[in-house]
Amino acid sequence: MSSPRKALIAVALILSACAGADATPMVRARAAHDLVCAESTLRVDRELDGNYAAIGCGKRASYRALCEGTRCTVTRVGGP
Repeated sequence: MSSPRKALIAVALILSACAGADATPMVRARAAHDLVCAESTLRVDRELDGNYAAIGCGKRASYRALCEGTRCTVTRVGGP
């Protein structure tokens, strides 16, 4: 198998792993704490850039998720 083909396969595997990771539950839990709002009342939207927006209790917060496989780390963007 040629090197360019191996590289394309590796990129495809990485992209499919990223696409499969969904940090929504982690974002919801973090936002509930940050916004002092019940998880059940929060709406979490995945944005086009891969970030997340959490809206609830009259507040909004943005989050960035860094995922490796199915494990994600969530950090708030632009907030305390």
